Amino acid sequence: MAGSNSNSGSGPTSASASNPTSNPASASASASASASTPKTAPPEAKADPLYVVRRARSLGINSVIVAVSGGKDSVATLDICSKHFQTVHAYFMYYVRDLTYQEKYLAYLERRYSLSIARVPHWSLTQMYRDCAFRHGTQQSRTIKQLKWRHVDSAMRLRFKTHYVATGEKFVDSMERNAQIVQAGGISESRGRIWPIGWWTHYSVDTYLASQRIMLPPDYRLTRGGSLGLLDVESIVPIKENFPDDYVKILRVFPKIAAQIVRHESMQREYRRKQAEAERLYQQEIQQKRDRFDGKES
Repeated sequence: MAGSNSNSGSGPTSASASNPTSNPASASASASASASTPKTAPPEAKADPLYVVRRARSLGINSVIVAVSGGKDSVATLDICSKHFQTVHAYFMYYVRDLTYQEKYLAYLERRYSLSIARVPHWSLTQMYRDCAFRHGTQQSRTIKQLKWRHVDSAMRLRFKTHYVATGEKFVDSMERNAQIVQAGGISESRGRIWPIGWWTHYSVDTYLASQRIMLPPDYRLTRGGSLGLLDVESIVPIKENFPDDYVKILRVFPKIAAQIVRHESMQREYRRKQAEAERLYQQEIQQKRDRFDGKES
């Protein structure tokens, strides 16, 4: 940002500029520190939440594809794009197809925004199949071609004949996303990517969803504000407890997850047993102290 270079014409910085080789180690360290420092939103984006959208429209972008994950950020992105772009397409990447709790929420979004959300396999499934993650391997699964997110985007561009893919990534999410969004200014023509809420904060997203009365998926009441998107214990246990039919569907594709759940439940039982034992000993100690005190009083 301009403000960070306001003293570039004086002091040691000026000497370095006149003689680039005077202190290369210092220059390298300074550049490294600058690259790792999170950038803040530009003044225009702070003043206008729709800064990226308006900039996109000024560039003639009228059609976008929204990557819908079911999380808060992607839903906010879908809502904004549906209101400000002429044509909006959407796709959802699944780990296991036709899970009821996901399909109900996707149907809600389709009704609300009058569009059809394409269901496509998640790109990371290729790596999971190759690594035999939670499933028995086969010769075919071990030789499957590994895909990346960009491959899914390319397929969606061909399907919808639209160049730009809008995602709910934000500059506050991580250093990597910060660098991507800051460098592109919210829109990357070469990558065909647009970040409509790229300059928003987590609080901004929550406030916007509440103001628009957008229903959140069931994930958020089951995982303390998280999303049941990954095949890990924290996601699978709530599914097993609240959506048993979906849990059965998951086991058909990833049967070894059952062992993870059994191990987790065993550890939880042992933890509760130890907690109960500790509480019993504590209460026993308290009672003994009371008995000794009552004996002295008498």
